[in-house]
Amino acid sequence: MMKVFSNDMKFIRFVDADLSRIPSGESEALLKFCRNVFGEDKFQEKMAVLYELIGYCISDIQGVKQAVFLIGPPDCGKSVILELIRRLVGKENVSSVSLANFGGKFNTYSMYNKVLNICGEIPSGTMPGAALDMFKSITGRDQIELEQKGQQPFQTVLNVKLIFAGNTLPTFSNRDGTNSLIQRMHLLIFDKSVNEKNIDKHILDKLWDERDKIVYYSLLALREFVKNDMNFKTTDDEKKMLDSLRIMANPFEHFVKSQLEFGKDHYAYITDVYKAYNEFAAEEALPDIRRTEFRKSMLMLNGVSLAGKKRLDGKSNKACYKGVRVKKLYDNGQDTGLYDGEVQ
Repeated sequence: MMKVFSNDMKFIRFVDADLSRIPSGESEALLKFCRNVFGEDKFQEKMAVLYELIGYCISDIQGVKQAVFLIGPPDCGKSVILELIRRLVGKENVSSVSLANFGGKFNTYSMYNKVLNICGEIPSGTMPGAALDMFKSITGRDQIELEQKGQQPFQTVLNVKLIFAGNTLPTFSNRDGTNSLIQRMHLLIFDKSVNEKNIDKHILDKLWDERDKIVYYSLLALREFVKNDMNFKTTDDEKKMLDSLRIMANPFEHFVKSQLEFGKDHYAYITDVYKAYNEFAAEEALPDIRRTEFRKSMLMLNGVSLAGKKRLDGKSNKACYKGVRVKKLYDNGQDTGLYDGEVQ
């Protein structure tokens, strides 16, 4: 057993590991596990991220306004890591409220006085509003009203850390402030499933047997985490996935930034701009936007207004936007609704 009283690493609980001597090397079981689930070319980088996450989860550090998400296909080892962390922290210190149930009246109380909330389930669709509000409040360390069944409600700040695992990330509607939510998410992505015949059914026991080494290297990573102002290490695939989440949450903004040009002398047919979005959405696997909603969003753009019916480059007399035009999508001269000629 180990107890560390350190101002920077912040342990106030016992962790079931023996650090009476420095281990001779890293856990062979963890090295093999990481090679299998992260791949030979990424396992060292992601193993460093994993050590940092384990150190953070077993510590009593507070004030990190992010939840941890382990993302990957089935049979990729996410549940193994969750159970290892659960054992290290102590099951009595862990709750298991699912993200979808964060909005339940009494569910949140079960996270009170817990070190971690661990759940291997992430909602596949858009998060319910009440659950999303609670997620924002917990990660933002806001005052929350808790209520136990049959008891008086009370106000408190939940100091629980949140860690989830699933195949995909949840999605958010535009009104929820997706960018601020994404800043509260830290991801570790598991790259591949382990073939059933190669699954080691005793891997958790092997990791547990070598927990002294795992904890030691996790504490080294935790010390670096503290020195780095408690900023998590990030990987390229984490950044890419979070960018994709931003796009899916606000496909219109993605279309505007990549497909439109703005200028006071620019014009474009309303129908051409909407058609350009639909074609772009099909290519990028983005959701549909209703025509009326799309037009409303267009008119909220700075410098864009309705210009009535006009002939662009001698084409049909149709309703136009002023202040915007569609970029050329191809370099072969194909007409894509771009206007750069005369208005009639």
